[in-house]
Amino acid sequence: MRALFRQVQMIDGFELTEPNARGCVPEILRDAKFRDVEEVRVIPTPTGSISLYRARR
Repeated sequence: MRALFRQVQMIDGFELTEPNARGCVPEILRDAKFRDVEEVRVIPTPTGSISLYRARR
C-alpha cells in the first residue's frame, strides 16, 4: 500500500499528503479548534487506508 501511496503523493504533492501519511489529521483538526476528534472508521484501499473522522466545532 505504501508504494502505491507514494505514487499518489508524486501526483498530489508530498507537502499536501505527507501529514496525512504520518497520521497528523487529528492534530490538524484540534489545531483548527475542533474538539472531541475521533476516528470512526478506516476503509482500506489499494493505495492506503481512508480514515473518517468526527469532531465538534
